[in-house]
Amino acid sequence: MINELSISERFRMVAVDDDGERSETIHFRELMDAVWIIRERIASQQHCLIAISMPKHPTIVAAIIAILQSQNAFVYVPPSSVEFVESECARLRVSTLISSIVFSDATEVVLGVKIYFTVYSQNRIEAFEVTPICYVIETSGTTGKPKSVMVPYSAIMPNIRDFRARFSLLPSDVILHSTALSFDPSVVELFLALSIGSELLIVSDSLRSRPAMLADVLLKFHASFVQMTPSLLKLLPHSALVKIFDEKSVLRILLLGGEAFPSKFLSHYISEGTRVNIFNVYGVTEVSCWASCRQWKSGEDEVDIGDPLLDTTFRVDSAGQLLIGGQRRCFLDGQLAEEWTPTGDVVERRCSGKLFWKGRCDDQIKVNGIRVNLTEIVNAVERVDGVYSAIAIGWRNKAVVLFVKGQHADIANNLRKQIPPKWFPHAIVPLSEWPLNRHGKVDRDALLKIFEQQNSLTKREDIASVLANYGIDTIKHQTATFHSLGLTSLYATELMFKLEHLLKEPNFSLLPFLLSETSTVGDLLGLLHLDGALSSDDRSECFETITEISPLKGIYESSLIWEWDSLKCIDATPIVHEGTFRIHQYNRWT
Repeated sequence: MINELSISERFRMVAVDDDGERSETIHFRELMDAVWIIRERIASQQHCLIAISMPKHPTIVAAIIAILQSQNAFVYVPPSSVEFVESECARLRVSTLISSIVFSDATEVVLGVKIYFTVYSQNRIEAFEVTPICYVIETSGTTGKPKSVMVPYSAIMPNIRDFRARFSLLPSDVILHSTALSFDPSVVELFLALSIGSELLIVSDSLRSRPAMLADVLLKFHASFVQMTPSLLKLLPHSALVKIFDEKSVLRILLLGGEAFPSKFLSHYISEGTRVNIFNVYGVTEVSCWASCRQWKSGEDEVDIGDPLLDTTFRVDSAGQLLIGGQRRCFLDGQLAEEWTPTGDVVERRCSGKLFWKGRCDDQIKVNGIRVNLTEIVNAVERVDGVYSAIAIGWRNKAVVLFVKGQHADIANNLRKQIPPKWFPHAIVPLSEWPLNRHGKVDRDALLKIFEQQNSLTKREDIASVLANYGIDTIKHQTATFHSLGLTSLYATELMFKLEHLLKEPNFSLLPFLLSETSTVGDLLGLLHLDGALSSDDRSECFETITEISPLKGIYESSLIWEWDSLKCIDATPIVHEGTFRIHQYNRWT
Protein backbone atom coordinates (compact mmCIF):
# COMPACT_ATOMS: atom_id res chain seq x y z
CA MET A 1 0.00 0.00 0.00
CA ILE A 2 1.00 3.66 -0.34
CA ASN A 3 1.44 3.71 3.46
CA GLU A 4 4.63 1.70 2.86
CA LEU A 5 5.93 4.69 0.89
CA SER A 6 5.79 7.62 3.28
CA ILE A 7 6.22 11.03 1.66
CA SER A 8 8.42 13.46 3.54
CA GLU A 9 7.26 17.06 3.82
CA ARG A 10 10.83 18.10 2.99
CA PHE A 11 10.57 16.57 -0.48
CA ARG A 12 10.98 18.98 -3.39
CA MET A 13 11.54 18.76 -7.13
CA VAL A 14 13.74 20.80 -9.45
CA ALA A 15 12.88 20.43 -13.13
CA VAL A 16 15.56 21.16 -15.72
CA ASP A 17 14.59 22.15 -19.25
CA ASP A 18 16.17 20.88 -22.49
CA ASP A 19 18.72 23.72 -22.36
CA GLY A 20 19.97 22.59 -18.96
CA GLU A 21 18.39 25.48 -17.07
CA ARG A 22 16.14 25.35 -14.01
CA SER A 23 12.55 25.56 -15.28
CA GLU A 24 10.67 25.26 -12.00
CA THR A 25 10.86 24.17 -8.37
CA ILE A 26 7.96 22.30 -6.79
CA HIS A 27 7.68 21.93 -3.01
CA PHE A 28 5.65 19.46 -0.95
CA ARG A 29 2.45 21.51 -0.53
CA GLU A 30 2.18 22.41 -4.22
CA LEU A 31 2.83 18.77 -5.10
CA MET A 32 0.09 17.47 -2.79
CA ASP A 33 -2.42 19.96 -4.22
CA ALA A 34 -1.67 18.50 -7.65
CA VAL A 35 -2.05 14.98 -6.28
CA TRP A 36 -5.51 15.84 -4.93
CA ILE A 37 -6.69 17.08 -8.37
CA ILE A 38 -5.66 13.84 -10.05
CA ARG A 39 -7.06 11.64 -7.26
CA GLU A 40 -10.47 13.20 -7.70
CA ARG A 41 -10.43 12.24 -11.37
CA ILE A 42 -9.57 8.57 -10.74
CA ALA A 43 -11.49 8.08 -7.48
CA SER A 44 -13.84 5.51 -9.02
CA GLN A 45 -10.92 3.23 -9.97
CA GLN A 46 -9.47 0.75 -7.50
CA HIS A 47 -7.05 -2.16 -7.94
CA CYS A 48 -6.71 -1.19 -11.60
CA LEU A 49 -3.81 -0.36 -13.88
CA ILE A 50 -3.58 3.34 -14.77
CA ALA A 51 -1.22 4.48 -17.52
CA ILE A 52 0.76 7.71 -17.61
CA SER A 53 1.94 9.01 -20.97
CA MET A 54 3.64 12.39 -21.15
CA PRO A 55 7.18 13.78 -21.30
CA LYS A 56 9.10 13.63 -18.01
CA HIS A 57 7.86 16.44 -15.75
CA PRO A 58 6.91 16.95 -12.07
CA THR A 59 3.30 16.29 -13.11
CA ILE A 60 4.24 12.62 -13.55
CA VAL A 61 5.34 12.44 -9.93
CA ALA A 62 1.98 13.86 -8.85
CA ALA A 63 0.18 11.32 -11.04
CA ILE A 64 2.16 8.38 -9.61
CA ILE A 65 1.41 9.41 -6.03
CA ALA A 66 -2.29 9.90 -6.82
CA ILE A 67 -2.51 6.48 -8.47
CA LEU A 68 -0.85 4.72 -5.54
CA GLN A 69 -2.90 6.60 -2.93
CA SER A 70 -6.08 5.52 -4.71
CA GLN A 71 -4.94 1.88 -4.41
CA ASN A 72 -4.15 1.41 -8.08
CA ALA A 73 -0.95 0.50 -9.93
CA PHE A 74 0.80 2.65 -12.53
CA VAL A 75 2.53 1.94 -15.83
CA TYR A 76 4.47 4.44 -17.92
CA VAL A 77 3.90 4.45 -21.69
CA PRO A 78 6.35 6.57 -23.74
CA PRO A 79 4.39 9.31 -25.58
CA SER A 80 5.81 8.49 -29.01
CA SER A 81 2.46 8.70 -30.85
CA VAL A 82 -1.26 8.56 -30.14
CA GLU A 83 -1.54 5.24 -32.00
CA PHE A 84 1.27 3.65 -30.00
CA VAL A 85 -0.08 4.83 -26.65
CA GLU A 86 -3.60 3.56 -27.37
CA SER A 87 -2.36 0.19 -28.62
CA GLU A 88 -0.20 -0.24 -25.51
CA CYS A 89 -3.13 0.63 -23.25
CA ALA A 90 -5.24 -2.01 -24.99
CA ARG A 91 -2.49 -4.63 -24.75
CA LEU A 92 -1.85 -3.96 -21.07
CA ARG A 93 -5.59 -3.77 -20.25
CA VAL A 94 -5.28 -0.27 -18.83
CA SER A 95 -8.36 1.11 -17.11
CA THR A 96 -7.53 4.82 -17.32
CA LEU A 97 -4.99 6.82 -19.27
CA ILE A 98 -3.50 10.07 -17.97
CA SER A 99 -1.85 11.72 -20.95
CA SER A 100 -0.75 14.97 -22.50
CA ILE A 101 -1.06 13.72 -26.10
CA VAL A 102 -4.24 11.58 -26.17
CA PHE A 103 -7.12 14.06 -26.01
CA SER A 104 -10.46 13.58 -24.22
CA ASP A 105 -13.21 15.74 -22.76
CA ALA A 106 -11.97 15.19 -19.20
CA THR A 107 -9.04 17.52 -18.66
CA GLU A 108 -7.14 19.34 -15.92
CA VAL A 109 -4.19 21.68 -15.73
CA VAL A 110 -1.75 20.21 -13.21
CA LEU A 111 1.50 21.99 -12.35
CA GLY A 112 1.19 23.98 -15.56
CA VAL A 113 0.61 20.95 -17.81
CA LYS A 114 -2.72 20.25 -19.49
CA ILE A 115 -3.50 16.56 -19.07
CA TYR A 116 -6.38 14.42 -20.33
CA PHE A 117 -8.12 11.50 -18.61
CA THR A 118 -9.37 8.69 -20.85
CA VAL A 119 -11.39 5.96 -19.13
CA TYR A 120 -11.46 2.63 -20.95
CA SER A 121 -13.00 0.13 -18.53
CA GLN A 122 -12.50 -0.97 -14.96
CA ASN A 123 -10.21 -3.95 -15.49
CA ARG A 124 -9.28 -4.99 -11.98
CA ILE A 125 -5.85 -6.58 -11.51
CA GLU A 126 -6.33 -10.09 -10.14
CA ALA A 127 -2.86 -10.01 -8.55
CA PHE A 128 -4.17 -7.45 -6.04
CA GLU A 129 -6.00 -10.32 -4.39
CA VAL A 130 -2.60 -11.86 -3.56
CA THR A 131 -0.56 -8.75 -2.73
CA PRO A 132 -0.81 -4.97 -3.39
CA ILE A 133 0.70 -4.11 -6.79
CA CYS A 134 2.78 -0.93 -7.13
CA TYR A 135 3.60 -0.70 -10.84
CA VAL A 136 3.92 -2.61 -14.10
CA ILE A 137 7.05 -2.51 -16.23
CA GLU A 138 8.25 -4.26 -19.38
CA THR A 139 11.51 -6.19 -19.51
CA SER A 140 13.97 -5.10 -22.20
CA GLY A 141 14.21 -8.62 -23.62
CA THR A 142 17.83 -9.19 -22.56
CA THR A 143 16.72 -12.20 -20.51
CA GLY A 144 14.63 -13.59 -23.37
CA LYS A 145 11.30 -12.55 -24.87
CA PRO A 146 10.06 -9.23 -23.39
CA LYS A 147 7.70 -9.78 -20.48
CA SER A 148 5.20 -7.67 -18.59
CA VAL A 149 6.19 -7.57 -14.91
CA MET A 150 3.74 -6.61 -12.15
CA VAL A 151 5.82 -5.38 -9.23
CA PRO A 152 4.33 -5.60 -5.72
CA TYR A 153 5.34 -3.23 -2.93
CA SER A 154 6.96 -6.28 -1.32
CA ALA A 155 9.43 -6.42 -4.23
CA ILE A 156 10.45 -2.78 -4.59
CA MET A 157 10.28 -1.40 -1.03
CA PRO A 158 13.12 -3.61 0.32
CA ASN A 159 15.35 -1.85 -2.24
CA ILE A 160 14.32 1.51 -0.83
CA ARG A 161 14.83 0.53 2.80
CA ASP A 162 18.19 -1.09 2.01
CA PHE A 163 19.55 1.88 0.05
CA ARG A 164 18.36 4.46 2.59
CA ALA A 165 20.39 2.73 5.29
CA ARG A 166 23.33 1.58 3.15
CA PHE A 167 24.06 5.00 1.65
CA SER A 168 22.99 7.13 4.67
CA LEU A 169 20.85 9.29 2.40
CA LEU A 170 19.62 12.59 3.88
CA PRO A 171 17.13 15.34 2.99
CA SER A 172 20.14 17.44 1.95
CA ASP A 173 20.98 14.99 -0.84
CA VAL A 174 20.17 15.77 -4.49
CA ILE A 175 19.02 12.64 -6.33
CA LEU A 176 19.39 12.75 -10.10
CA HIS A 177 16.20 11.55 -11.81
CA SER A 178 17.53 11.02 -15.32
CA THR A 179 16.72 7.33 -15.88
CA ALA A 180 14.00 6.66 -18.46
CA LEU A 181 10.65 6.01 -16.77
CA SER A 182 10.33 2.76 -18.72
CA PHE A 183 13.43 1.47 -16.86
CA ASP A 184 12.77 0.44 -13.25
CA PRO A 185 15.81 2.16 -11.65
CA SER A 186 13.79 5.35 -12.22
CA VAL A 187 11.37 4.11 -9.54
CA VAL A 188 14.26 3.72 -7.09
CA GLU A 189 15.31 7.34 -7.69
CA LEU A 190 11.77 8.62 -7.17
CA PHE A 191 10.87 6.52 -4.12
CA LEU A 192 14.17 7.30 -2.36
CA ALA A 193 13.66 11.03 -2.76
CA LEU A 194 9.99 10.87 -1.67
CA SER A 195 10.66 8.83 1.46
CA ILE A 196 13.78 10.72 2.58
CA GLY A 197 12.68 14.23 1.63
CA SER A 198 15.65 14.72 -0.70
CA GLU A 199 15.63 16.98 -3.74
CA LEU A 200 14.64 15.18 -6.96
CA LEU A 201 16.51 16.66 -9.92
CA ILE A 202 14.28 15.87 -12.93
CA VAL A 203 16.03 15.61 -16.28
CA SER A 204 14.14 15.07 -19.52
CA ASP A 205 14.81 12.13 -21.83
CA SER A 206 15.88 14.59 -24.51
CA LEU A 207 18.53 16.12 -22.29
CA ARG A 208 19.72 12.70 -21.09
CA SER A 209 20.38 11.71 -24.71
CA ARG A 210 22.96 14.56 -24.88
CA PRO A 211 25.74 13.33 -22.57
CA ALA A 212 27.66 16.61 -22.52
CA MET A 213 24.55 18.51 -21.40
CA LEU A 214 23.71 15.80 -18.84
CA ALA A 215 27.17 16.11 -17.34
CA ASP A 216 26.78 19.90 -17.10
CA VAL A 217 23.46 19.49 -15.26
CA LEU A 218 24.89 16.91 -12.88
CA LEU A 219 27.67 19.30 -11.92
CA LYS A 220 25.69 22.57 -12.03
CA PHE A 221 22.88 21.34 -9.76
CA HIS A 222 25.21 19.46 -7.35
CA ALA A 223 23.75 15.95 -7.73
CA SER A 224 24.97 13.79 -4.85
CA PHE A 225 23.26 10.48 -5.76
CA VAL A 226 23.41 9.21 -9.35
CA GLN A 227 22.47 5.97 -11.10
CA MET A 228 23.52 5.25 -14.68
CA THR A 229 24.72 2.52 -16.99
CA PRO A 230 28.45 2.13 -17.70
CA SER A 231 27.77 2.93 -21.36
CA LEU A 232 26.24 6.29 -20.49
CA LEU A 233 29.10 7.08 -18.11
CA LYS A 234 31.61 6.44 -20.89
CA LEU A 235 29.83 8.96 -23.12
CA LEU A 236 30.30 11.84 -20.70
CA PRO A 237 32.98 14.32 -21.81
CA HIS A 238 36.48 13.80 -20.46
CA SER A 239 36.53 17.27 -18.89
CA ALA A 240 33.29 16.55 -17.02
CA LEU A 241 34.51 13.15 -15.79
CA VAL A 242 37.62 14.78 -14.37
CA LYS A 243 35.40 17.16 -12.36
CA ILE A 244 32.98 14.41 -11.29
CA PHE A 245 35.80 12.36 -9.77
CA ASP A 246 37.75 15.33 -8.43
CA GLU A 247 38.27 15.61 -4.69
CA LYS A 248 36.05 18.72 -4.66
CA SER A 249 33.12 16.93 -6.32
CA VAL A 250 29.84 16.91 -4.40
CA LEU A 251 28.81 13.60 -5.98
CA ARG A 252 28.72 11.19 -3.08
CA ILE A 253 27.13 7.99 -4.42
CA LEU A 254 27.47 6.63 -7.98
CA LEU A 255 25.64 3.42 -8.83
CA LEU A 256 26.63 1.65 -12.06
CA GLY A 257 24.48 -1.23 -13.23
CA GLY A 258 22.74 -2.90 -16.12
CA GLU A 259 26.00 -3.84 -17.84
CA ALA A 260 29.49 -5.14 -17.06
CA PHE A 261 31.26 -2.99 -14.47
CA PRO A 262 33.82 -0.62 -16.12
CA SER A 263 36.83 -1.03 -13.82
CA LYS A 264 39.38 -0.25 -16.54
CA PHE A 265 37.57 2.90 -17.61
CA LEU A 266 37.22 4.20 -14.06
CA SER A 267 40.91 3.68 -13.35
CA HIS A 268 41.71 6.55 -15.73
CA TYR A 269 39.86 9.04 -13.50
CA ILE A 270 40.18 7.82 -9.93
CA SER A 271 42.88 9.29 -7.70
CA GLU A 272 43.72 9.20 -4.01
CA GLY A 273 41.66 12.33 -3.52
CA THR A 274 38.48 10.96 -5.14
CA ARG A 275 35.60 11.14 -2.67
CA VAL A 276 32.89 9.52 -4.80
CA ASN A 277 31.73 6.13 -3.53
CA ILE A 278 31.23 3.91 -6.58
CA PHE A 279 29.06 0.81 -6.45
CA ASN A 280 28.46 -2.10 -8.78
CA VAL A 281 24.72 -2.87 -8.63
CA TYR A 282 23.17 -5.96 -10.16
CA GLY A 283 19.54 -6.80 -10.83
CA VAL A 284 16.91 -7.94 -13.29
CA THR A 285 13.49 -6.46 -13.98
CA GLU A 286 11.85 -9.81 -13.25
CA VAL A 287 12.73 -9.15 -9.59
CA SER A 288 12.46 -5.36 -9.72
CA CYS A 289 14.73 -3.57 -9.23
CA TRP A 290 18.23 -4.23 -7.80
CA ALA A 291 19.28 -7.54 -6.25
CA SER A 292 22.83 -6.93 -4.99
CA CYS A 293 25.40 -4.21 -4.41
CA ARG A 294 29.16 -4.04 -3.97
CA GLN A 295 31.41 -1.01 -3.45
CA TRP A 296 34.30 -0.83 -5.90
CA LYS A 297 37.76 -0.05 -4.62
CA SER A 298 40.30 1.75 -6.73
CA GLY A 299 42.78 -0.67 -8.28
CA GLU A 300 40.38 -3.61 -8.53
CA ASP A 301 40.40 -5.03 -12.06
CA GLU A 302 37.44 -7.28 -11.35
CA VAL A 303 34.54 -6.75 -9.00
CA ASP A 304 31.96 -9.27 -7.81
CA ILE A 305 28.22 -8.58 -7.96
CA GLY A 306 28.10 -8.12 -4.20
CA ASP A 307 25.93 -9.46 -1.43
CA PRO A 308 22.16 -9.83 -1.88
CA LEU A 309 20.07 -6.86 -0.79
CA LEU A 310 17.33 -6.96 1.81
CA ASP A 311 14.84 -9.86 1.41
CA THR A 312 16.89 -11.29 -1.48
CA THR A 313 18.75 -14.60 -1.78
CA PHE A 314 20.98 -16.11 -4.47
CA ARG A 315 21.50 -19.64 -5.75
CA VAL A 316 23.61 -20.94 -8.64
CA ASP A 317 22.28 -23.87 -10.67
CA SER A 318 24.33 -26.69 -12.21
CA ALA A 319 24.85 -24.70 -15.44
CA GLY A 320 26.29 -21.74 -13.55
CA GLN A 321 23.15 -19.61 -13.99
CA LEU A 322 22.28 -17.23 -11.17
CA LEU A 323 18.82 -17.66 -9.64
CA ILE A 324 17.18 -15.03 -7.43
CA GLY A 325 14.89 -15.99 -4.58
CA GLY A 326 13.52 -14.53 -1.37
CA GLN A 327 10.36 -12.61 -0.53
CA ARG A 328 10.63 -10.22 -3.50
CA ARG A 329 8.54 -12.14 -6.04
CA CYS A 330 6.87 -10.40 -8.97
CA PHE A 331 4.14 -11.45 -11.42
CA LEU A 332 5.45 -12.34 -14.88
CA ASP A 333 2.82 -12.03 -17.59
CA GLY A 334 0.14 -12.26 -14.90
CA GLN A 335 1.55 -15.30 -13.08
CA LEU A 336 3.35 -15.20 -9.73
CA ALA A 337 7.02 -16.05 -10.31
CA GLU A 338 8.43 -19.33 -9.08
CA GLU A 339 10.38 -19.51 -5.86
CA TRP A 340 13.62 -19.06 -7.84
CA THR A 341 13.72 -16.69 -10.80
CA PRO A 342 16.27 -17.49 -13.55
CA THR A 343 18.32 -14.42 -14.46
CA GLY A 344 19.87 -15.66 -17.70
CA ASP A 345 23.26 -14.60 -16.29
CA VAL A 346 26.22 -16.93 -15.81
CA VAL A 347 28.25 -16.38 -12.65
CA GLU A 348 31.36 -17.91 -11.15
CA ARG A 349 31.56 -18.61 -7.43
CA ARG A 350 35.12 -18.14 -6.16
CA CYS A 351 36.70 -19.74 -3.09
CA SER A 352 35.78 -16.62 -1.14
CA GLY A 353 32.11 -17.34 -1.87
CA LYS A 354 31.82 -14.17 -3.97
CA LEU A 355 29.91 -14.29 -7.25
CA PHE A 356 31.44 -12.84 -10.40
CA TRP A 357 29.38 -12.09 -13.49
CA LYS A 358 30.76 -14.02 -16.49
CA GLY A 359 28.20 -13.16 -19.16
CA ARG A 360 24.81 -14.16 -20.48
CA CYS A 361 23.67 -17.74 -20.94
CA ASP A 362 23.06 -16.92 -24.61
CA ASP A 363 26.64 -15.62 -24.96
CA GLN A 364 27.55 -19.25 -25.63
CA ILE A 365 26.98 -19.68 -29.36
CA LYS A 366 28.07 -22.12 -32.06
CA VAL A 367 29.76 -20.77 -35.17
CA ASN A 368 30.57 -23.30 -37.90
CA GLY A 369 30.17 -26.08 -35.36
CA ILE A 370 32.61 -24.48 -32.89
CA ARG A 371 31.36 -23.26 -29.49
CA VAL A 372 32.30 -19.66 -28.82
CA ASN A 373 31.92 -17.57 -25.66
CA LEU A 374 31.29 -13.93 -26.57
CA THR A 375 32.15 -12.67 -23.10
CA GLU A 376 35.59 -14.32 -23.23
CA ILE A 377 36.26 -12.56 -26.53
CA VAL A 378 35.29 -9.17 -25.09
CA ASN A 379 37.40 -9.73 -21.95
CA ALA A 380 40.43 -10.58 -24.09
CA VAL A 381 39.93 -7.61 -26.38
CA GLU A 382 39.44 -5.09 -23.57
CA ARG A 383 42.81 -6.10 -22.09
CA VAL A 384 44.53 -4.84 -25.25
CA ASP A 385 46.19 -1.43 -24.98
CA GLY A 386 44.26 1.27 -26.82
CA VAL A 387 40.89 -0.49 -26.54
CA TYR A 388 38.43 1.47 -24.41
CA SER A 389 35.49 -0.91 -24.67
CA ALA A 390 34.17 -3.69 -26.88
CA ILE A 391 31.03 -5.72 -27.59
CA ALA A 392 30.89 -9.05 -29.43
CA ILE A 393 27.66 -10.14 -31.10
CA GLY A 394 26.79 -13.41 -32.80
CA TRP A 395 25.57 -12.64 -36.32
CA ARG A 396 22.90 -15.09 -37.53
CA ASN A 397 24.82 -17.96 -35.89
CA LYS A 398 27.34 -17.63 -38.72
CA ALA A 399 29.99 -15.31 -37.34
CA VAL A 400 31.22 -13.19 -34.45
CA VAL A 401 31.18 -9.45 -35.08
CA LEU A 402 33.28 -7.32 -32.76
CA PHE A 403 32.46 -3.66 -32.20
CA VAL A 404 35.35 -1.71 -30.71
CA LYS A 405 35.87 1.77 -29.38
CA GLY A 406 39.55 2.64 -29.15
CA GLN A 407 42.34 4.95 -30.13
CA HIS A 408 44.27 2.89 -32.68
CA ALA A 409 43.70 3.62 -36.37
CA ASP A 410 44.31 -0.01 -37.33
CA ILE A 411 42.53 -1.86 -34.56
CA ALA A 412 42.33 -5.15 -36.50
CA ASN A 413 46.09 -5.54 -36.87
CA ASN A 414 46.66 -4.47 -33.28
CA LEU A 415 44.23 -7.12 -32.02
CA ARG A 416 45.68 -9.80 -34.31
CA LYS A 417 49.06 -9.30 -32.64
CA GLN A 418 47.78 -9.38 -29.07
CA ILE A 419 44.91 -11.85 -28.70
CA PRO A 420 44.90 -15.63 -29.32
CA PRO A 421 43.48 -16.82 -32.67
CA LYS A 422 40.59 -18.62 -30.94
CA TRP A 423 39.24 -15.24 -29.79
CA PHE A 424 39.75 -13.35 -33.01
CA PRO A 425 36.38 -12.24 -34.47
CA HIS A 426 35.21 -12.68 -38.05
CA ALA A 427 34.59 -8.96 -38.47
CA ILE A 428 35.67 -5.82 -36.62
CA VAL A 429 33.72 -2.58 -36.66
CA PRO A 430 35.52 0.43 -35.12
CA LEU A 431 33.21 2.99 -33.50
CA SER A 432 33.73 6.49 -32.15
CA GLU A 433 30.65 6.30 -29.87
CA TRP A 434 28.23 3.62 -28.73
CA PRO A 435 24.57 3.90 -29.77
CA LEU A 436 22.35 3.71 -26.68
CA ASN A 437 18.75 2.64 -26.25
CA ARG A 438 16.28 4.60 -24.14
CA HIS A 439 17.48 2.79 -20.99
CA GLY A 440 21.05 3.99 -21.46
CA LYS A 441 22.37 0.57 -22.46
CA VAL A 442 24.26 -0.14 -25.68
CA ASP A 443 21.71 -0.70 -28.45
CA ARG A 444 22.78 -4.03 -29.98
CA ASP A 445 20.14 -3.89 -32.70
CA ALA A 446 21.57 -0.53 -33.79
CA LEU A 447 25.07 -2.04 -33.85
CA LEU A 448 23.96 -4.83 -36.18
CA LYS A 449 22.27 -2.31 -38.46
CA ILE A 450 25.54 -0.35 -38.68
CA PHE A 451 27.40 -3.54 -39.56
CA GLU A 452 24.90 -4.68 -42.18
CA GLN A 453 24.71 -1.23 -43.78
CA GLN A 454 28.49 -1.17 -44.17
CA ASN A 455 28.50 -4.54 -45.93
CA SER A 456 25.58 -3.70 -48.19
CA LEU A 457 27.73 -0.99 -49.80
CA THR A 458 29.38 -3.62 -52.04
CA LYS A 459 27.96 -3.34 -55.57
CA ARG A 460 27.98 -5.88 -58.37
CA GLU A 461 30.65 -3.96 -60.26
CA ASP A 462 32.91 -4.13 -57.16
CA ILE A 463 33.01 -7.93 -57.03
CA ALA A 464 36.18 -8.38 -59.09
CA SER A 465 38.14 -5.92 -56.93
CA VAL A 466 36.71 -7.40 -53.70
CA LEU A 467 37.85 -10.90 -54.71
CA ALA A 468 41.22 -9.51 -55.81
CA ASN A 469 41.82 -8.38 -52.21
CA TYR A 470 41.89 -12.08 -51.30
CA GLY A 471 44.21 -13.03 -54.16
CA ILE A 472 41.38 -14.32 -56.35
CA ASP A 473 41.42 -13.44 -60.07
CA THR A 474 38.03 -13.78 -61.72
CA ILE A 475 39.68 -14.63 -65.07
CA LYS A 476 42.62 -16.86 -64.23
CA HIS A 477 40.97 -18.67 -61.35
CA GLN A 478 37.50 -19.41 -62.74
CA THR A 479 38.01 -23.17 -62.59
CA ALA A 480 40.00 -23.09 -59.34
CA THR A 481 38.36 -24.09 -56.08
CA PHE A 482 38.45 -21.78 -53.09
CA HIS A 483 40.02 -24.64 -51.16
CA SER A 484 42.93 -24.83 -53.61
CA LEU A 485 43.37 -21.05 -53.41
CA GLY A 486 43.86 -21.33 -49.64
CA LEU A 487 40.75 -19.39 -48.59
CA THR A 488 40.61 -19.56 -44.78
CA SER A 489 37.41 -19.71 -42.77
CA LEU A 490 38.03 -16.14 -41.56
CA TYR A 491 38.41 -14.82 -45.11
CA ALA A 492 35.43 -16.88 -46.26
CA THR A 493 33.34 -15.24 -43.55
CA GLU A 494 34.51 -11.78 -44.60
CA LEU A 495 33.53 -12.57 -48.20
CA MET A 496 30.14 -13.78 -47.01
CA PHE A 497 29.55 -10.43 -45.29
CA LYS A 498 30.45 -8.49 -48.44
CA LEU A 499 28.71 -10.61 -51.08
CA GLU A 500 25.71 -12.32 -49.51
CA HIS A 501 23.28 -9.51 -50.32
CA LEU A 502 24.15 -9.81 -54.04
CA LEU A 503 23.18 -13.48 -54.41
CA LYS A 504 20.48 -14.52 -56.86
CA GLU A 505 19.00 -16.71 -54.10
CA PRO A 506 18.67 -14.66 -50.89
CA ASN A 507 18.49 -17.72 -48.62
CA PHE A 508 21.51 -19.46 -50.11
CA SER A 509 24.11 -20.48 -47.48
CA LEU A 510 27.19 -18.81 -48.86
CA LEU A 511 29.66 -19.64 -46.09
CA PRO A 512 29.46 -23.47 -46.39
CA PHE A 513 29.72 -23.01 -50.16
CA LEU A 514 32.95 -21.00 -49.86
CA LEU A 515 34.42 -23.54 -47.43
CA SER A 516 33.55 -26.52 -49.62
CA GLU A 517 36.44 -28.38 -51.28
CA THR A 518 34.63 -28.43 -54.64
CA SER A 519 33.21 -24.90 -55.04
CA THR A 520 34.98 -22.86 -57.73
CA VAL A 521 35.33 -19.18 -58.47
CA GLY A 522 33.24 -19.68 -61.59
CA ASP A 523 30.49 -21.25 -59.47
CA LEU A 524 30.45 -18.16 -57.25
CA LEU A 525 30.27 -15.83 -60.26
CA GLY A 526 27.27 -17.82 -61.45
CA LEU A 527 25.55 -17.38 -58.11
CA LEU A 528 26.22 -13.66 -58.39
CA HIS A 529 24.94 -13.38 -61.99
CA LEU A 530 28.48 -12.70 -63.15
CA ASP A 531 29.35 -15.77 -65.18
CA GLY A 532 32.54 -14.98 -67.08
CA ALA A 533 33.14 -11.68 -65.29
CA LEU A 534 36.55 -10.12 -65.81
CA SER A 535 38.92 -8.74 -63.24
CA SER A 536 39.85 -5.10 -63.75
CA ASP A 537 43.55 -5.89 -63.82
CA ASP A 538 43.40 -8.54 -66.55
CA ARG A 539 40.89 -7.22 -69.03
CA SER A 540 43.72 -5.62 -71.05
CA GLU A 541 45.65 -8.90 -71.25
CA CYS A 542 42.96 -11.34 -72.31
CA PHE A 543 42.52 -10.32 -75.93
CA GLU A 544 44.61 -11.06 -78.99
CA THR A 545 45.90 -8.13 -81.03
CA ILE A 546 43.67 -7.34 -84.01
CA THR A 547 45.57 -6.72 -87.22
CA GLU A 548 42.74 -6.52 -89.73
CA ILE A 549 39.47 -4.72 -89.21
CA SER A 550 36.73 -4.59 -91.81
CA PRO A 551 33.64 -2.42 -91.50
CA LEU A 552 30.20 -3.97 -91.50
CA LYS A 553 28.27 -3.51 -94.74
CA GLY A 554 24.56 -2.95 -95.02
CA ILE A 555 21.98 -1.49 -92.71
CA TYR A 556 21.25 -3.29 -89.47
CA GLU A 557 18.68 -2.74 -86.81
CA SER A 558 20.27 -2.60 -83.37
CA SER A 559 18.96 -3.42 -79.91
CA LEU A 560 20.50 -3.30 -76.44
CA ILE A 561 21.75 -6.76 -75.45
CA TRP A 562 23.81 -5.80 -72.40
CA GLU A 563 25.53 -2.80 -70.90
CA TRP A 564 28.45 -2.16 -68.57
CA ASP A 565 29.69 1.06 -66.96
CA SER A 566 33.48 1.09 -67.51
CA LEU A 567 33.85 4.22 -65.37
CA LYS A 568 36.15 5.53 -68.13
CA CYS A 569 35.99 7.91 -71.07
CA ILE A 570 35.67 5.85 -74.29
CA ASP A 571 37.20 7.72 -77.21
CA ALA A 572 36.72 5.17 -80.01
CA THR A 573 34.22 3.39 -82.24
CA PRO A 574 32.91 0.04 -80.95
CA ILE A 575 34.09 -2.94 -83.06
CA VAL A 576 32.71 -6.44 -83.50
CA HIS A 577 35.38 -9.02 -84.35
CA GLU A 578 34.57 -12.73 -84.71
CA GLY A 579 31.57 -12.33 -82.47
CA THR A 580 33.46 -10.35 -79.83
CA PHE A 581 32.51 -6.78 -78.95
CA ARG A 582 35.53 -4.51 -78.46
CA ILE A 583 36.05 -0.90 -77.55
CA HIS A 584 39.31 1.04 -77.46
CA GLN A 585 40.16 3.66 -74.85
CA TYR A 586 43.24 5.77 -75.39
CA ASN A 587 46.14 3.37 -76.18
CA ARG A 588 44.84 0.22 -74.49
CA TRP A 589 42.16 -2.32 -75.25
CA THR A 590 39.51 -2.34 -72.54
